[in-house]
Amino acid sequence: MPKIIGAQNINYQKIADSLRSGGIVIYPTDTAYALGAAATSEDGVAKVFRIKSRDESKTLPLIVESLEAARAWVYFSAPEEELAGRYWPAPLTLILEAKESDLAKTVIKEGRVAMRVPNNKIAQELSACLGAPLTATSANLSDSGTFYKIKDVVQSLAANINLVDYIIDAGDLPPQGLSTMVRVCDNKIEIIRQGVIEIKV
Repeated sequence: MPKIIGAQNINYQKIADSLRSGGIVIYPTDTAYALGAAATSEDGVAKVFRIKSRDESKTLPLIVESLEAARAWVYFSAPEEELAGRYWPAPLTLILEAKESDLAKTVIKEGRVAMRVPNNKIAQELSACLGAPLTATSANLSDSGTFYKIKDVVQSLAANINLVDYIIDAGDLPPQGLSTMVRVCDNKIEIIRQGVIEIKV
């Protein structure tokens, strides 16, 4: 069974070391609890797909701790930079061109990754200690509900919960919508998924 850790007792470096070795953590974000692997770990990312029973033809969203950190992994056009600068940290996911890096192949789709900076200090610190993006897909089975309580997360993932190494229990999260997902093509903003952040195009 995974080790459950209270929000006041997090050893970020220990969890980061586990993530680098293919470990998995369930952690809070500004939208819901997420299933995290180091985005640079092929083994860890593969576990996320397995835990969620998610088709690997789909990609996984990523989080980093800051806009500056994101620049190490992706390219920003002028409109993308403006959106990130205006909204981050926030539940706004941008579809961005990936740089050549050690990112796992399955988090990249058509040369792009889905990335955001969450407005949650625990999530930010996990990515900062890891020194790499962290997967941020919701902690649930694919095509099931979004969960804000650890007991609901554990129940949803019961069949594969033993593949999780750590659970950070930050208590019941306030119910939120999904992150807004945006792609910029030819300097035009395209709303792929309307979520918490309302963007006028």
